[in-house]
Amino acid sequence: MRLLTAIFIMAHFTAIGQQAEPILFNEKIYDFGEIIEEGGKAEHQFLFTNNTGRVIKILSVQASCGCTTPAWTKDPILPGNTAFIKASFDPNGILNPGKGI
Repeated sequence: MRLLTAIFIMAHFTAIGQQAEPILFNEKIYDFGEIIEEGGKAEHQFLFTNNTGRVIKILSVQASCGCTTPAWTKDPILPGNTAFIKASFDPNGILNPGKGI
């Protein structure tokens, strides 16, 4: 009986481990490289797919500093649909005292 229980538990965890990620990002990290101030803003869009089987909605996105501005898909995202979170970095905001940073 113990062997059967152990096999059942192991099979259950294996099945859980093989499930798809609920929200699947095309990439989770992006290296902007070296950004020069004169070049202006640098932006990157992170695309993801809703694999939850339910409609989801992003309520907010927070940047870690004032020189980065987030944008995102505001509409509800249906199961299987793709949406985005965009990061815009403004190098002028770091050194420009007129912007309060």
